[in-house]
Amino acid sequence: MGSLKSDSVLVWMADRSSYVESTPGTVLRIKNPSKFAENNMGFKDQQGELIELKWESIFKLRPTLIEINHGRNPLKELMNNLEENYESSEISAFFDKVKVLSLHMADISADDLIKLLDKFSLLAAFSFAETRFTSDEWSRILTKLSTLHIRGIDISDNVMEQVAQHLNISLMKLSGNPGVDVKHFRNGIEFVTVTALVVQELFFTGETDAEQFLDVLPTSFPRLQTLIWDWNVVDPELSIDDRTKNIIAKLIDVNQKLNLSTFAIIAYTPSDDHKTAICETARLLTNSKLENVQLYQFASKGLSNGMSNFSLIVAGNNAKKSQRIDRNVYNRSINNSTNGKIAQIMR
Repeated sequence: MGSLKSDSVLVWMADRSSYVESTPGTVLRIKNPSKFAENNMGFKDQQGELIELKWESIFKLRPTLIEINHGRNPLKELMNNLEENYESSEISAFFDKVKVLSLHMADISADDLIKLLDKFSLLAAFSFAETRFTSDEWSRILTKLSTLHIRGIDISDNVMEQVAQHLNISLMKLSGNPGVDVKHFRNGIEFVTVTALVVQELFFTGETDAEQFLDVLPTSFPRLQTLIWDWNVVDPELSIDDRTKNIIAKLIDVNQKLNLSTFAIIAYTPSDDHKTAICETARLLTNSKLENVQLYQFASKGLSNGMSNFSLIVAGNNAKKSQRIDRNVYNRSINNSTNGKIAQIMR
């Protein structure tokens, strides 16, 4: 969604990737028109077309996910247009199905964000990366999010104290720039309501960030049940060396201390050496008596079948959660995946 006129809106509408499968929801991306047809990394997005729609047509949509991306963002103009031309009940109905809100490099103000949040009745998850809100502004934003009964958050900045103070979340993801500093966890912060944790990126302070985080993870997340560990936290590519073995040992220790029901490792494994390393990782986990260790390999978007460059290890005694991780990471998030599970390692 881009620049607005009083009676119409400029929209870049993506083509459907399939006319056979059902559409799970509608994504509303609010961004400057100069960023149309680009993803958050600036690369070409899926095919689509630029069209101008009447507001009446827009209001027939019911977005389930809203993304607010990049600079010169038209969110303020959008909200002003809605409030000037529509009743509060109509605006609330338009946003009624929104479950996820995501910010990425957006230059919006805290006031404009809170004005948008005021239109929601409930919100399941909130994600942000490379924002510039002050500590006081974050407190205001998180206070508002708490009234929406948010259950999941994707954190990319050092606002851990504010999150712990204002939110009772069950799912946390650590990813994006600039990243969360491990020192906040070493200082004793606790998230007693978090049962699922995804660790994808941390703020880089040295070569032992991953080890330091794993040392305090059981204390910071005492009721954790599910851990998804992206090896990117350690190194962009997986290889077997002394540090890798040490981190695997720490991951096993976390599993044992918390008695995790589900555990997963995702790693970039583009070469035969990396694939050998992920198999060795799976063997080490199996030898540690982790239950139902399973290894998958798949290809990321743009690669042909058989050219797998990522691997996923899933383990644990909760079959439903393991299948959910497999389905979301392996079958849905990655296009052109290879033919299913390549190995199942039983203890």
